Amino acid sequence: MWVENGSLIFTAEIISDTEEVIYLEGVWVNPSARGQGLGLLCMSELARHCLLRTKSLCLLVNEKNAEALLF
Repeated sequence: MWVENGSLIFTAEIISDTEEVIYLEGVWVNPSARGQGLGLLCMSELARHCLLRTKSLCLLVNEKNAEALLF
């Protein structure tokens, strides 16, 4: 989670955490912060941190959510 000046900028939930895989869901970037690279920055840092203790990450995207697919 990233909070700046009292506003939530980024959040993601680790739903399952094993040596084999970490499953993420609920990834969200504040609409006012989208398109600035902040979501990519946060996801990259989260992935780097998670991959220190697991072999892979799993993140599903709703195929009807065009913004999520672009991200």
